[in-house]
Amino acid sequence: VRLTRYDPDQLDQSVLWTLSKDLGQGFRSFRMVNNIKLNLDAFNGDKKHGGVKDGTVVVLWSRGKGDNQRWKVVPY
Repeated sequence: VRLTRYDPDQLDQSVLWTLSKDLGQGFRSFRMVNNIKLNLDAFNGDKKHGGVKDGTVVVLWSRGKGDNQRWKVVPY
């Protein structure tokens, strides 16, 4: 994911995201609004690689079914 300057007067689809349906227990996939086949993915953040931890790289990846593409939005 590349950070970009946000201009509220110009529509930039690269900063717009959508959520999938509930995947269970309130978890969902984050997807780009203009390409829902790419999900926000914690790279090598699945159980096989030790899970998500500090320093885990977040990327866009083809839609999969791993835990590393399941996110939950909670109040802070």
